[in-house]
Amino acid sequence: MNTPIRVCPRCGHPYSYIKEKRVNGRVYLYAVHCVKDASGRVRTTECYLGPKDQYEYVTKMHMREGLILKGLMDQERAVQYLCSIINHMINIELEEDLAKFLINFLKEAAHKLEKKYQ
Repeated sequence: MNTPIRVCPRCGHPYSYIKEKRVNGRVYLYAVHCVKDASGRVRTTECYLGPKDQYEYVTKMHMREGLILKGLMDQERAVQYLCSIINHMINIELEEDLAKFLINFLKEAAHKLEKKYQ
């Protein structure tokens, strides 16, 4: 049975497994790349993928927008970011030109998504 190739979201190379490291009570994720060198020895490198749950410090700076920033392994983070930003835009006062631009952009995006998934 073939094992699916897992691609590192940071560097784009295949990785062997995800490693967790605990630092000061927080868990951080790393993609571990295992590669045999010319002599046959296995060499490992790691790519930092972010916290297992969410970034604390950076999230604090984006509370006004409702953004909870996540690590690279959270595959739904972009949708969550988009929903938070749209909700923020709905709840603040925008300049008329910016509001019109956003309305048109969101209508076009919705139309493209409907077309793609119907």
